[in-house]
Amino acid sequence: MTHSRQLYKDEVNGIFFGVCAGLADYFNLNVVLVRLVFVVPFPPIWIIYFMLALVLPPKPTHAQLVPNFNETLVAVRKQLHHIEQDILCIEAYVISDEFELRRKLWD
Repeated sequence: MTHSRQLYKDEVNGIFFGVCAGLADYFNLNVVLVRLVFVVPFPPIWIIYFMLALVLPPKPTHAQLVPNFNETLVAVRKQLHHIEQDILCIEAYVISDEFELRRKLWD
């Protein structure tokens, strides 16, 4: 199973908007090092920080990532029902006279 990585603001682990924590998580860096880059008194980097704070979506919580158990159960039941219907159709064909006739003709 592959997971697509997306850049988020990590407001839970962040201090100010969660941009640095999100960048550190995305690039697998130490959050302190990322914060040091944005603390440097360099105004363009602050503009980038605030733009990222406005643009980046917040990181989803664990509850948002885990599917609802009941929804999952309903989906699995629906798939199993479709599989059962397919098996019943195959069984009906295999025990039919048409199948027997075709088997005798092709053997």
